[in-house]
Amino acid sequence: MENFLIDVAKSLKLPGFGENAFLEGGVLNRAEDYYLKMAANVAYDSKNYLAKKGNGFVHLGPVPDADPAEMQTVKNYVAKFGKSLRPYEWKKVAYVFARGGRYEDYDVGYLPWGKPKWVTHLWNPKAPVNIYNEDVATTHNAISGERFNGTTVLLPHRNMKGELLDRLYPKSEYPFRASTHRQPIHSKSRTIADPWLLELLPDAFWELNEVDAMKLGLTDGDTIRVISPTYEKGITHRVRIMPSVRPGVITAATAFGRWLYGSGEWYIDGKKYVGDPARNQGVHPNALFLLDKSIAAKDGWTTVLTDPVGGSMVYFYAPVKIEKV
Repeated sequence: MENFLIDVAKSLKLPGFGENAFLEGGVLNRAEDYYLKMAANVAYDSKNYLAKKGNGFVHLGPVPDADPAEMQTVKNYVAKFGKSLRPYEWKKVAYVFARGGRYEDYDVGYLPWGKPKWVTHLWNPKAPVNIYNEDVATTHNAISGERFNGTTVLLPHRNMKGELLDRLYPKSEYPFRASTHRQPIHSKSRTIADPWLLELLPDAFWELNEVDAMKLGLTDGDTIRVISPTYEKGITHRVRIMPSVRPGVITAATAFGRWLYGSGEWYIDGKKYVGDPARNQGVHPNALFLLDKSIAAKDGWTTVLTDPVGGSMVYFYAPVKIEKV
């Protein structure tokens, strides 16, 4: 994605891209040029990293230069992306890369005075816990007219008009709830492009509790079809029995099953390009998540079910039924 955006900017001849992209010089032709400069920002940061001194803290300056052995950690990067940084910047970046990042000493984590266990780096020192949000409390749902709560409240799953989903899609028809999760080795989507991570786990599965599996007559590796009210075609893939999944829930890791994340086939100017099919292994449940029929246009077009306050897609609730294939 970054390379695409940079290429578009260069085609449009926008400033800040290509050769001499910065006032002080430096290139921005590809994603590595951008991210290596971010690593240099971390290495040179003199504002956000602290060291303990007496009963207080002092700001750390830039990291030291890497020694010859540490420079070997960036040897291949320098060979491929040498123009991304200046020679003296590579020495700082190598110091950071050799340690897997930049870190403060452990004793900086908590304030050396005052109450015990007060952390040094608060997310928001002026309001670490927002009990009441006036902006939310003085706003209402533009579809239903219902006023939002300014405090934390637990509400049943509803569409944008406030209709209860459990009544629209009863458990007698859709007894399971589809959800998603992330694995420790993956982010939401981008890490599926990492071949080293695919070596650890080249495929992913539908995951189901063993109690539900017994009721459905399923064992590890069986193929199932998961169907939702707004995606009756369903998604078919193998299932893995996992006691860590809550009974009544079926889940899938969000990193897998990316059908257009560099894994398909497409044509540009008549030339065929073929992606990497390894990026499309596993299953991705997005298509199963509910469309909100309560706000559908006359032609049936609508959007996915969303949180009316935050606006995010509802990833953790979709009424579904399961069929063994």
